[in-house]
Amino acid sequence: MSSTKLVDLALEAFAQAVAEPGPSPAGGSVAAAMGAFGAGLVSMAFRQAAGTSAVAPYIIGRAEELDDLRELLIESVDRDSNAYRALMGASKLPPDKAKKARVEAFEAPMEVAEYALAALRLCAVGASDVSAHLASDVVTARCALGAAIQSGLATAEVNLAAWPDDGDAAAIEDHRATIATIRSEAARLLAELEAADTVGGPH
Repeated sequence: MSSTKLVDLALEAFAQAVAEPGPSPAGGSVAAAMGAFGAGLVSMAFRQAAGTSAVAPYIIGRAEELDDLRELLIESVDRDSNAYRALMGASKLPPDKAKKARVEAFEAPMEVAEYALAALRLCAVGASDVSAHLASDVVTARCALGAAIQSGLATAEVNLAAWPDDGDAAAIEDHRATIATIRSEAARLLAELEAADTVGGPH
């Protein structure tokens, strides 16, 4: 990969970069991109719903929150890639810098999962306000956000396993508990949204 930021690549070039045999971009960066697309779709659906809803100000407010989350997820595309590259070279770093690299490699995909979960919460709250002809967009959004959450958590778990046993056992257990909590909430929200799906005719 060159020094070009992943988010500045055309979609085809980004997909090609993912397909290359290097260590990154990989799951964490793809998860962030999927989360950004999911947040964008929900934001679009909410803005269209605002034109016909009596609670338009609330829907617009949610759309703006989703815009902020989308931007954070876009930033995470490169953050995760950079963090994983730093982790790959951590064995050659001084102990303090190696530990910083391990922490960053855990936190970057965790933030992807947390941002995507925040977007999924907004989707669950406002999905009933979206018209039927946008139902397929909401389905696509929840699938993208769900994948971003699960991939972010899985990536964080893998990177957490690389932490050495140097007195961080309590922190590691706390992180694992946080992962389990996020995974459980995401599963509940996804099930609720799936149960409420009302996909109509062609979009």
